[in-house]
Amino acid sequence: MIIEIIKVPFGFAPLWVRSNWVGLKMTAQREFKINSGYDVLGPQSDKVLQGRERKVEYYMVEKTVALKALATKSPRAAQWFEKNLNKGTLSLAFGADEVKVFG
Repeated sequence: MIIEIIKVPFGFAPLWVRSNWVGLKMTAQREFKINSGYDVLGPQSDKVLQGRERKVEYYMVEKTVALKALATKSPRAAQWFEKNLNKGTLSLAFGADEVKVFG
């Protein structure tokens, strides 16, 4: 399936880097994960859920596909990810609320 990033994704990268994802379209795979125990409510929140389980939907994009797409918009942002991602990272995850799905 194809996704389009429609809002700045959550993550560890600086805002100027993450904002360059908006508008990009990429091939992705839909996945689910069960979060349990401690779960941060959001990037600006210091509140934590304890002892709750919830199903989280997200979309995985192969790292090489994602960085190639990012480089078309901002080579500098793509270079930042190349330098700062863990070497073993194979895919990047985008939350269901961060994307529009096509097909």
